[in-house]
Amino acid sequence: MPQGAYKMASNRYLVAVLCAVGFGIAAPAFAQNYYCTLKETGRRTGWISQDMYVHIAADAREIVVEDAVMQHFGTQSVNAKVGDTTASGILFRWSVDTRAGNQRARIEYRATLSQDSMKIRVQAKPTGYSNEFEARGTCKKV
Repeated sequence: MPQGAYKMASNRYLVAVLCAVGFGIAAPAFAQNYYCTLKETGRRTGWISQDMYVHIAADAREIVVEDAVMQHFGTQSVNAKVGDTTASGILFRWSVDTRAGNQRARIEYRATLSQDSMKIRVQAKPTGYSNEFEARGTCKKV
């Protein structure tokens, strides 16, 4: 997916948040927004996007993730579950339901973002399969 599509997706999310605030609807304040570039490790590839946006709420209790894999399967963004948080990093998880013909799978993702070094590690595992995928990369604040 072209990088312009990611910016468009991010802009749509920003517009939605601004509209919600403008109309008086409670919306989370995303204090930290990251654009991450990743490279898959190993021979198995294809389930972790090379580009990812991570939006972390001011209180770090809510994280929204956007990437090409979820967009390919019809989801604009996903609310991640926040795991361990420390002063230097945060662990979060999310899943994406996939479909290819009659075959369906849920891909479970786990990411660790070091806010000190700006490095990210993403792992993906299809539920019910032995395959595992991993990518590592860096993020920058946007």
